Amino acid sequence: MRHLIPATRCGVALLLIILAASARATFAQIQPPKVLDQPATVISHLPLDGAVVSGIHLRQRGGKKYLYLETSGKPGIMVVNITKAKKPSVVKDVDLPKDVRADSLQMIGNGLALAEASNGESPPPVPRTINVLDVSHPEHPRVIQTFTGVTAMAVSFDYNLLFFANNEGLWILKQQWAQPPVYPCGTSSAIIPNPNCE
Repeated sequence: MRHLIPATRCGVALLLIILAASARATFAQIQPPKVLDQPATVISHLPLDGAVVSGIHLRQRGGKKYLYLETSGKPGIMVVNITKAKKPSVVKDVDLPKDVRADSLQMIGNGLALAEASNGESPPPVPRTINVLDVSHPEHPRVIQTFTGVTAMAVSFDYNLLFFANNEGLWILKQQWAQPPVYPCGTSSAIIPNPNCE
């Protein structure tokens, strides 16, 4: 039995040396999170032939994504397919009866929408300037994009998309996310259900 104790100590010491060396190599290979220059970028622009948009509604139907744009001036709804957000396309431009308020569209689900009738003409939407800000670094917020003449806007958190409508048309922005740090895979990664390693 005496001869096994020194051998066990040597084995433990050797194991500790190997673990320390692999831990040092692992920490040296950790890649920091990617810093984004632009956390949101314009991915597409669709001219709307002078239509003034007063509201934007996003709906999904049959695996496709659509924007319903309320247009004022001549009351109507413009349907835009944004399934491929980088290539939006107008599906249909529908005129509504003249007594329907352009800013009253309410999407209620199951393929239904409500539009309120009014006795008078709807006032046109008031254009405003919208600044898209990068606040990912609280000590250094900055303006990354400015849109002027904006008459409607919407946000889709599910698809990381921002929508703006102005006198130049419909703008679609995609929010980019910084990737978390990636660690090299080790022996412990085999027992973790979803390891964040390569």
